[in-house]
Amino acid sequence: MTERGERGSVVVLLCDGGERYAQTYYSGEWRRNQGLDASAELERIRALLVEGKSQRWPVQTAGWAA
Repeated sequence: MTERGERGSVVVLLCDGGERYAQTYYSGEWRRNQGLDASAELERIRALLVEGKSQRWPVQTAGWAA
């Protein structure tokens, strides 16, 4: 990127088995209590996969530095 005169970031996501999160992250009740309910997003994914309906996703930038 630098050689091309571009600025940006490279993001890498590394996953684990999730055993440490079994009582929290994988608990729907815990996620809802934390304000992390993904019901709307899951419905959008279902509509895309089952019905082929693509939808615009809202861009959330809260907490991100420009």
